[in-house]
Amino acid sequence: MTTADWAPAGSFTTIASIPGSYTTGTTSDGATIVTSGPYTGYTQTAHIQTQYGYTLGWESPVMQMAAPTGIAVSASTGVAPTDTQYALYGHIIPLLVLGRGRVGGDIISGPWVSSGAASGINSFGVQADPTRILTLIEIAFDSEVVWVGSCVGNAAGPVTPSSSGFKVEPFTCRFYTGSLTQSADSLETTNFGANAVAYRGQVLLAIENLPLSKTKFNRYPYISCRFVDQDGQAVNFGEAFERLAYSPYVGLTTDQFETIGITDGVADGGFIITQDTEFLQLVQQFKRFYPNWDILQTDKLRIVDRGSTTSADINLDIDRLSGTITTNRQGPDTVKKDLELSTIDLDADYTIVPSTAQRPRDPVAVTTSVGKDAAYLPVIMDAATRLSIVTFAKYHEEVARKTITGTAMAVAMEIEPGTLVAIRDLGDDFNNETFKIMETTHGPNYMVEFVAAAIMGCTIPNADPYLSYVVLLMGYTSYNDESPHHWGAADQLGSGALLSSSQAKFGSKSLSLDGASGIRFTSATATLSWLTFGAFPFTVEAFIYPNSVSGVEFIAGRWDGSFGLPTLSWVLYLSSGAVSLNISTAGTDNIAIVAGGVASLHSWQHIAADYDGTKYRVYLDGVCVGSTTATHTIYNPGLSTPTLSIGANNDGSGFRFSGFIDELRITNGVARYATDSSFVVPNARFPRF
Repeated sequence: MTTADWAPAGSFTTIASIPGSYTTGTTSDGATIVTSGPYTGYTQTAHIQTQYGYTLGWESPVMQMAAPTGIAVSASTGVAPTDTQYALYGHIIPLLVLGRGRVGGDIISGPWVSSGAASGINSFGVQADPTRILTLIEIAFDSEVVWVGSCVGNAAGPVTPSSSGFKVEPFTCRFYTGSLTQSADSLETTNFGANAVAYRGQVLLAIENLPLSKTKFNRYPYISCRFVDQDGQAVNFGEAFERLAYSPYVGLTTDQFETIGITDGVADGGFIITQDTEFLQLVQQFKRFYPNWDILQTDKLRIVDRGSTTSADINLDIDRLSGTITTNRQGPDTVKKDLELSTIDLDADYTIVPSTAQRPRDPVAVTTSVGKDAAYLPVIMDAATRLSIVTFAKYHEEVARKTITGTAMAVAMEIEPGTLVAIRDLGDDFNNETFKIMETTHGPNYMVEFVAAAIMGCTIPNADPYLSYVVLLMGYTSYNDESPHHWGAADQLGSGALLSSSQAKFGSKSLSLDGASGIRFTSATATLSWLTFGAFPFTVEAFIYPNSVSGVEFIAGRWDGSFGLPTLSWVLYLSSGAVSLNISTAGTDNIAIVAGGVASLHSWQHIAADYDGTKYRVYLDGVCVGSTTATHTIYNPGLSTPTLSIGANNDGSGFRFSGFIDELRITNGVARYATDSSFVVPNARFPRF
């Protein structure tokens, strides 16, 4: 291939018209090239002038579209002439969701070489969420670290790394965090004027006047950088997928996609996506290695993390099943394949490193192609994490070969793919076990045929032996009571009492209270006997997430004297953070019966109060923090309204709680804990059966 073959006609000039002094060299294919002066990079080539002949002249490198093989690097500049043409047209632009990671750069503008010094702008990709601010912590040239420090990005424009961080002779550089408002770099404006490009959305490092003689190979180096996200090094996969989904490059909204309860992630890493892929396809790639996730498409696309140990959604016993349960176990492959997972190495940009599941195989694989099932996730991940999840995934696949088929009734409308069902109490020849519904076929009379697969790490939940004593149970997926009495929906006291997905102890939502609102049940929605404690045992409990621990903040109770009748009865509340219980015996007196402990801000805690017939106690996270021995008959307000309030007093006028409440349960007739020491706090939502 000759120079004339790959240098298309462009800005052509005759040799006589080149001004000033210059020197020439020779390319590997024998062409003459300008190696210094204002026309560095111009090549002497045959330019077709007429159909009768040609003129020997000089071709501008600006029109060259791609570098051929064999083009020599100039001895004086250290740059191949076509290096000046590299831009990201046709190059991979990675999509980033970073906690901390090293990312390789690509030359997006330049380089420009003058007097042995090079300048250029390097792109490291685009952030999925361009509003996030990255911090530059390391720069490496040709895999050798040249700068270390902490350079926090700025959405408006460039930030200059500290000169004290250089490990080599300092050079001028500017860091751009990849915002949608960042300005064009001065190299762009100098070289292109009004046509300068800001490359908004792209993470950039501009380098100016870098002495090429100081670089490893005496030419413009390959540059990689290490970045840290504004929230630190850890990346939760739920948050990562939401960043991707809501990014300008995917375009989903919160009404179209959400993640619930995902606890998996990487303590030090992130995503670097360099291949075209559909969003759902990417999520499904992860599903194999995180089998506790359910990918559900109902009113929106959801990823729901069931956790490594969880309770079933529905119990199916002999009364809820029709016909027989058939158990199947698929046979293993003739050759059990190894499962190999590749991810991006933690300390190397774009270096893909595999790990094979540590599971014994029998028989041994005959060939690599037969005996290996390979997969790839675009995640920056350390070797220990990669090995553990690929081993777990392989083991889970082997366990899940056991499936069952059956027909359910009564609760059939609640069974959908992804539902966890406990098959229990069918007889001595059937072990109680939890399965995940894989397929359903709905038939007449509220019956459904299902196929379910065995899963690991699921407990068979015990039914609540005191369920008949539960008079109020709210998990806040709605405002409805979920106790066996089904009292209906609570009324809102103010616009700041909302069902929120921003915090939840269990499930997807909790009751969010803004400190100026509450909810309540009235006698219009409930009968009166359900909340008449009198002199009998009771338990009131909830999980709370306080945003404030100052003053008096009601959690739940029947407490208000503003209706013209004696309306004080009982209330569980926080008093400057202390878990407190007050009662009234006449409807007008106020007895501070017991208090103790101090709830913490911005974290989920379990609080409870109970009475066993002789002693009142209050608890914080399973520890008894206050008790008193007393005998009282708690006043019943009778027909006065409202009946019960949550997060405020009964008319919503005061003592309002700021924070979140989940799993509120009132048990009338049983002191569930009745201990002066401690108990194990429930680690799942309260049973509904």
